Amino acid sequence: MEIKKLIGAIIGLVALGIGTLYVQSWKKLAPKEGRFSVRMPGITHHEGQTQSTPAGPVALHLWQSQAGGVEYFSGYIDFPMNLAEERDLNEIYNLFRDGALSKINGQVKSEYSVTLGSHYGREITCAGRHEGESRHAVLRLYLVQGVNRFYMLGAACLPEREQAAAKDFTRFFDSFDIQGN
Repeated sequence: MEIKKLIGAIIGLVALGIGTLYVQSWKKLAPKEGRFSVRMPGITHHEGQTQSTPAGPVALHLWQSQAGGVEYFSGYIDFPMNLAEERDLNEIYNLFRDGALSKINGQVKSEYSVTLGSHYGREITCAGRHEGESRHAVLRLYLVQGVNRFYMLGAACLPEREQAAAKDFTRFFDSFDIQGN
């Protein structure tokens, strides 16, 4: 009788483990119109919306997923004019950083330049609040000159999950690639 209980418990744990692996499996996201690829865990959800900007209306495309207490997003905006010709690149990154921080009442913890092939970008680590809870977040931004496309990636978790989520943050950001890069 004890053997049956033990076997039942093992089968239950294996089934639970398989379910967890399935939910948190990483899959390549490569939307053709997005001209990028990234690995994201779990099931991704796409959202498209139009945003008003001083440059005119722009289409925003975001893909989001959650797994292991971490929220991920990747996306892009196509602008109607070449921002890099109209404004200083640092000014553009600062505008996006400040806009993102204002939505979470956030503060910058660190900020530095990054590159992806020939594309320059910026990584911002910040702390803020979302839906009443504290969040640790990392954002990466890339402006692809010549095609007027601005790529955004982000990962966020509760501050107490920061160390546990560090490897998944790295996996996510390192998997990002711009097609034709």
